Amino acid sequence: MALQKFPRICPTCEASCGLVIEADQESGEVGRVSGDPDHPSSQGYVCPKSQAIKALREDPDRLRKPLIREGGSFREASWDEALDYAAAGLKQVLAEHGPQALGVYLGNPTAHVAALQMVSGPLLGAMPALLTGAAAIDNFARNMVGAFLYGNIGNVPVPDVDRTEFFLIFGANPLVSHGSMFGAPGMPNRLKRLKARGARLVVVDPRRTATAELADDHFAIRPGTDALLVLAMIDTLFEERLVRLGRLEGHISGLDDLRAVAAKFPPTRVAALTGIAPERIAQLARDFAAAGSAAAYCRVGVNTQSFGTLGVWAIDCLNVLTGNCDAEGGVIFPEGSLPVFTHDAYAGDQPPYGRWQSRVSGAPELGGTVPTHAMWEDIETPGPGRVRGMTIIAGNPVLSNPNARRVAAALDSLDFLVAVDIYLNETTRLADVILPPGDHLRHSEFTLIWNNWMVEDVVSWSPRILPPDPAERTDWSIINGLAARMAGMDEPAYDLRCAVRIFVEAGAAAAAPARWGGDRRSVGPRRWRGLSRTHLRCPAALRQERGRLWQPSRRLVVDPPERDAGRHFLWADGARPLPGRNRYAGWQARPCRGAVPRGRSTAGAGDRRRQIRPRDAAADRPARDAVQQQLDAQPAVAGEGPQALYGDDQPGRCDPAGHCRG
Repeated sequence: MALQKFPRICPTCEASCGLVIEADQESGEVGRVSGDPDHPSSQGYVCPKSQAIKALREDPDRLRKPLIREGGSFREASWDEALDYAAAGLKQVLAEHGPQALGVYLGNPTAHVAALQMVSGPLLGAMPALLTGAAAIDNFARNMVGAFLYGNIGNVPVPDVDRTEFFLIFGANPLVSHGSMFGAPGMPNRLKRLKARGARLVVVDPRRTATAELADDHFAIRPGTDALLVLAMIDTLFEERLVRLGRLEGHISGLDDLRAVAAKFPPTRVAALTGIAPERIAQLARDFAAAGSAAAYCRVGVNTQSFGTLGVWAIDCLNVLTGNCDAEGGVIFPEGSLPVFTHDAYAGDQPPYGRWQSRVSGAPELGGTVPTHAMWEDIETPGPGRVRGMTIIAGNPVLSNPNARRVAAALDSLDFLVAVDIYLNETTRLADVILPPGDHLRHSEFTLIWNNWMVEDVVSWSPRILPPDPAERTDWSIINGLAARMAGMDEPAYDLRCAVRIFVEAGAAAAAPARWGGDRRSVGPRRWRGLSRTHLRCPAALRQERGRLWQPSRRLVVDPPERDAGRHFLWADGARPLPGRNRYAGWQARPCRGAVPRGRSTAGAGDRRRQIRPRDAAADRPARDAVQQQLDAQPAVAGEGPQALYGDDQPGRCDPAGHCRG
């Protein structure tokens, strides 16, 4: 065996670090996986997640051939038979129930394979369907704010971590995740350099995370109250005349509405509810405003709250009010390889939201996607337009969505279910046909979308390491084959395959002249150079009118995305929430198994108390005691707690007959 070294993009997370993989192209054996010192962004950094690229391909439980259900078990099938069977089943659903009877669920891995991102849209063109996915659980709040604050669901402010003097983190653990919607290879090294240069790191999180351990200060907030804390900080900025819009002066609308909403939640009112003393809240606002540059950032911990949209919006407004939006050392807006690929902007005065609603609960779409609960209730509820067939791509919603019993029952009731996945798991065991993608090392890869939200403008492309296996199909080949059959065309005639191959195989053109993106080491984070700046790769209809800021008014709109927020927003004078929640939260956005903040209920459904580790509760103990007293005084809510959400379902592998074991 003669192992050679090959460069490769790590596909496991958004950071897209450069790897060096030792492999023998003749035998297909893979050896050591290490960091690539020549990658201009990661510069040799590697974390344990990189080893998954070897572990996944060698996992004996991984599916290697398509499976078709026969009775109560599965049998292996050829690719042509499996794809023909999948298309025939979906076509039968369309014939019996009409064009609104299909659904598509996109799992998180679809964002990490360039070609898969490109074929998902054309698949919907060949097979119109109700669309939802993992992003509807953990990212809709972020997209909603992008639409209403910046005019485009894909406009996401990225912390300038390498130059900021004050990094304020809400509900995120970038030391471990390497940043989410904020890609930065080697994040541990970047955060250590941040502290070494004297910048301040502050974390707001119920848990004492690894990032919180490193931080200069940790605010152990009560779960679900981040929006209250930030509104109190905003109120402090207005009351103490600390608002400094800087270069954004004259480009902001809605300031009076924002001030009016924040005035309802001063630090003295929210202290007991957040578990943070009013003096600390006010001082945090002062320190953030006084810093030479500052960046406030939030992620899943805020996005998945009942009021996640308002929390994300308030945090973005904090950056705007202190002059740190689109500013060096603040939050910036990088330019990716395809800046508008996943974006959905205004059409005239119509935002990419609420253009149509789901059939059952009337949930408004966002960027053409509905919340996951809208899919399950659509499957459950009889009537015209009911979803009766579904395709799930790289997702396990039975495990990743709350209320596993309900999700599983909905999927099991479908007339036909297609799954594109490499495992037999809690979701795919319910499928009629399973189509497993082949070895990741047998196709090229390109960082198609993550560059839009990365600290540095580095485009990465890597060629395939191992030769193609005739017995395997890549992700895009599977979707292309299914789309061609749904469109009634032969695969060779379906030019989507050619288009994807040309883009991905020749994607090196975007990364030329070198394999990792040319000599871009000197290219730091790019930011808006004026709100009217033309973005040359925008669609023609937008080029001359709006540039990067795609609001019809060409202004940042900082009034609340839900205009009745002052009336229906968070809390009454007590600790119980008022009616009216973020439209994109509900049972589908509650914490998933293993992610319940800081400690599950101590005694099941009837006990609302939470176990708090001593180090998490060290700060503001009097305020925490007050919160605990309020919680203890509330009546028990039937059905609350992890057991009520998940029942007796346990995660685990499934055997070929479709039976999952714990």
